[in-house]
Amino acid sequence: MEPALTSLAWELEAPFVDVWKIEQQHIDHYKHVNNVAYVSQLEKLAWKHSNKLGLSMQDYKEFDRGMVIQQHVLNYHFAAHLGDEIACATWIASCDNKFRLSRAFQFISLKTLKTVFSAQTQFVCVSLSKGSPKRMPAKFIEIYGQAAKLSNPSSKVSSSKVRGSKVNSKADDSERD
Repeated sequence: MEPALTSLAWELEAPFVDVWKIEQQHIDHYKHVNNVAYVSQLEKLAWKHSNKLGLSMQDYKEFDRGMVIQQHVLNYHFAAHLGDEIACATWIASCDNKFRLSRAFQFISLKTLKTVFSAQTQFVCVSLSKGSPKRMPAKFIEIYGQAAKLSNPSSKVSSSKVRGSKVNSKADDSERD
């Protein structure tokens, strides 16, 4: 990560950052970035981060597991426009080392140095072949659990607590591996 990107006002420690250049296909009829473009960027950024941590789609297939979205909370703070460059950060905010993890996102305009967008996404581990909730394999727990500790090193909240989650899931009652 470029040194200038590390000095931005990130909400959590040790962000994974990628720069997003706003192009015409990201612009809507209001002449700012379309909300669908933000959601698409969330997915791209999350996969880049997971790959950097050491998990790929091949791993997901090998373990017959996937982390699927249960809930998105999206916050649009300021408009971004054609030609803007946005520093897009993500973190594993928490991991219960069983079924759930939470990912945080923060997008900062490199022109204004203001947060233009933030989001939280709750994920549940499922069997790819059956679609039902399943416990995370050891590799997921090791990688995502460690990433959660890095983003909140001074936090007294256990990584088993999903920050801000009010989500009711049947994952706790599902079949155990």
